[in-house]
Order: sequence, then C-alpha cells, then structure tokens
Amino acid sequence: MVDAAKMADVNQDGHQDLVVANLADNNIIVFIGDGLGGFTKLETIPAGENPTNILAVDINADDITDLVIANHET
Repeated sequence: MVDAAKMADVNQDGHQDLVVANLADNNIIVFIGDGLGGFTKLETIPAGENPTNILAVDINADDITDLVIANHET
C-alpha cells in the first residue's frame, strides 16, 4: 500500500526523483528520474512502522536534499 509520495531531486542531478512511502512494508522506496518521464528503482530504505508522510528539504544547509519521514501512530 502506498500512502505518500514526494517528488524531489534527491541525487542532485537536476531531474525530479520519486520517493514513495510503503506503509504495508514499513519502508521508503526511492526511484531516480531520467528527466524524460521514466524512473528506475534505486533503493528501498527501512522507515519504521507505518511511514505515512515524506518531507524533502535541506535540513542542515549542505545543499543536499534530506528526507524526513513521519510514522503514523508510532
């Protein structure tokens, strides 16, 4: 079950990537965009129980996008 998705340039290549919260499997899946509308699965990251919200922002001002995941009821 997909509960949240966020578009962001997570690998800093100038193309939008897709980050998906997978509530059923308690992980986040990152798909890298090719700039032409296609995506390739890059990585599955454990995210704790019930990941439901994703924020993509540069938290520590290092010019690299960070991902913040909120977990529902945990």
